[in-house]
Amino acid sequence: MPLHDELLTTLVMYIGRLAAAGQLPLLRQIGMSPQQIERVRRLSLAEMNELSTLGGHFMDIRVDAESFERALAVTGRRLGERTVAERLLRAGACHPAMKALTGMETREFVARRQMLGLAGTGNGRAAKPDAEGQHRICKAWVDCSGEADPKLRLLEVHAATGFPVRAIWPVVNAWEGRGELPIADGDHGRWLDLLQQTQAKPALRNPAGHSAASAHSVQPPQSGVGVSSASTINR
Repeated sequence: MPLHDELLTTLVMYIGRLAAAGQLPLLRQIGMSPQQIERVRRLSLAEMNELSTLGGHFMDIRVDAESFERALAVTGRRLGERTVAERLLRAGACHPAMKALTGMETREFVARRQMLGLAGTGNGRAAKPDAEGQHRICKAWVDCSGEADPKLRLLEVHAATGFPVRAIWPVVNAWEGRGELPIADGDHGRWLDLLQQTQAKPALRNPAGHSAASAHSVQPPQSGVGVSSASTINR
């Protein structure tokens, strides 16, 4: 089946540029002999155009459908991951969160924020939410426990509470790990109600640092649910 003339012309012209640049290894890889490379290098533009009209006789391009399907899937996944990363950055994610969730290094973090026009916004650590705010965050985190992807789950909590991700991140790490939550005296009931909805069982302590009564003290889980292995709270 003859290839499209425009594609043939492009390929033949590219071969000519490679020959003129002395890229013998590349041309040898596609099956050209040294003598053929030298002859192509000597052709004029008009002669290259003439050669392209015969391209269907010496070039054959095929697509491996199975491999191409895998390439499309990988491309789609990468684009999706890029989109989610941008959503996290726009939602105020800090570098420790982006590093743990996406592996993003500091240089890329800074560059991506600049590209999104965020360089002058949301710098520094977010103010730590008060006890009421932390309860709202934990409740939203539990409510969207059906979301298996921690990145999307953080975005859902951000949408539900309005807190930036950099403020949400240490709170959910305290909830999932061995951190302490600000449980005020007489406020254990609603936290225990929340605990009954989840596998996570952080140690409940009041602001003065005293452990709650034994009926209100729950051992932390063996492993976190959803958040990457960062169980350390970013103070």
